Amino acid sequence: MKKVLIVLLTLTMVVCSTGFYVCADGSGSNSNQPITVMSFNVKVEVLKNGRDDLVIATIQENAPDIFGVQEADITWMNILKNGLPGYAAIGTGRDWWGAGEHCAIFYRTDLFTPIASDTRWLSATPTSESLYSYTENGTTYTANDKRIMTYAVLERISDGKRFLVVNTHLDNNGDNTLAVAEKIRQGQIAVMLQQIQGVLNVRGNLPTIVLGDFNATPEKSARAAMLSNGYFDASAIAAQGTAASTYNGMTEGTSAILDYIFVSSNLANAVETYTVCPAKRNGEWISDHNAIVATITLP
Repeated sequence: MKKVLIVLLTLTMVVCSTGFYVCADGSGSNSNQPITVMSFNVKVEVLKNGRDDLVIATIQENAPDIFGVQEADITWMNILKNGLPGYAAIGTGRDWWGAGEHCAIFYRTDLFTPIASDTRWLSATPTSESLYSYTENGTTYTANDKRIMTYAVLERISDGKRFLVVNTHLDNNGDNTLAVAEKIRQGQIAVMLQQIQGVLNVRGNLPTIVLGDFNATPEKSARAAMLSNGYFDASAIAAQGTAASTYNGMTEGTSAILDYIFVSSNLANAVETYTVCPAKRNGEWISDHNAIVATITLP
């Protein structure tokens, strides 16, 4: 009898690291399990103090099913692909021939199948390499950098559920005044939301998760634009966890919330946890941004 009980208890446990669960009745499914999603600005600047290993370790420790990275140039993309062999990457760089910084989406190949994906520029010409600009009172104002969004429609292998993931990095203030930078970010969000709607028009009203570095604190218009268009800030609606600083500047005493995970209205009751990861490992700065993680149950 003891042996039978042990076997039954064992069958209720996770039997491997692929996210595949064995139920007590013997059926295998992870259809009711939440997906773990991460957003991480890895900082494009020259690697110091083994930062590449620290970034990889942070991702491995949190074991996201899907994660989006910002400021990931070709060097970073190779580091991530080589260091995380269980994932595949979607997205291209923002500069000519796919070079430059990526807003790549990584997903676990044992859990998901990509159905559709693309990278678009946050500008008046989303399908070609370009800067956002607007004209006001005869003066044209331009973003500091070309900014992009990458999207992926993913299908969960275990149950066929489909959802949309979007990863982006909005313009910083740079050489622009705060007022101009705010208008540029608002414009970039408008382009992104238009592109998202285009995908949903083709694919149906999919649950949508938007990740990224918005370069704007919560009281600024970037977050407000997402909320006013029907999205919810995961840090505000999570059953467990609350908002905390995501930008550290690799400097003690520097703090701001610039990074977000937003979900569509059909996921408004689906965010179980929200976590801001530590800024350091082994006493060393990992990046100038903290990784953020949410667990979300697909409807």
